[in-house]
Amino acid sequence: MAAVHPSQDTEERLRELRTAQARLRALIDNEPECVKLIDAEGRLLEMNAAGLRMIEADAGEQVLGKCVYGIVAPEHVEAFRDLTERVCRGARGILEFELVGLKGTRRWMETHAAPFRDEASGETRLLAITRDITDRRRAEQALRESEQRFQLFMDNLPASAWIRDAQFRYTYANRLYAKTWGGLEPQALPGRSAAELFPPEVAQYFRDSDDKVREQGAPLQFVDTLPSGRWLKVKFPLPDGAVAGVALDITDRTRLEEALRESER
Repeated sequence: MAAVHPSQDTEERLRELRTAQARLRALIDNEPECVKLIDAEGRLLEMNAAGLRMIEADAGEQVLGKCVYGIVAPEHVEAFRDLTERVCRGARGILEFELVGLKGTRRWMETHAAPFRDEASGETRLLAITRDITDRRRAEQALRESEQRFQLFMDNLPASAWIRDAQFRYTYANRLYAKTWGGLEPQALPGRSAAELFPPEVAQYFRDSDDKVREQGAPLQFVDTLPSGRWLKVKFPLPDGAVAGVALDITDRTRLEEALRESER
């Protein structure tokens, strides 16, 4: 059996190490999310191809060795610097921030950072995976704006509006409903049962009509005569088993109509 020379063994190990490093580099470069390595001063030491595309760099030479704080939106620099310093002291962290690419494009990013010890220098770096969440943030903003428009519309509607779930609990009420029936702010109603606001016989009457709407699976329009007056109501079922309703106070209109009929007689 031939003896293995020590130098041959070392060369074989080096080849294996280089192969492993090349494989790791290929994996990182083909990762669809940004992978980067930053030192405690914020200098960019490594970044894969996906990251370079996100920051609009044509080549690594444009950014490697430079401080990344320059491409972070000014209002997020302090938070990014704080994250970098904490991670380089051994902590982990997550941050959502905006960056401004080299060509001026603004993007929202979410970064997950962990400490990485460089054995050669003995220093701890920030190793992070960062994804582009611009579309998600835009969708969230559009949803917030839509909800604000809906709330403004409902709170200025000259009618009471509400939604109760299958357990007879409120999940929504506009300002007029909350003020008229509970003397409350709209945000105080969700989670409360209608039985908490009305006498037992009235609450049961409302529950029965909710059940009827749910069973029929169709809108129900009727006039309710209550101690507070006469109300034109429309109730309709929702897909999740809840029932929504709108009520318009027609007390004054009814009195006017009765007075007109009496005058005609």
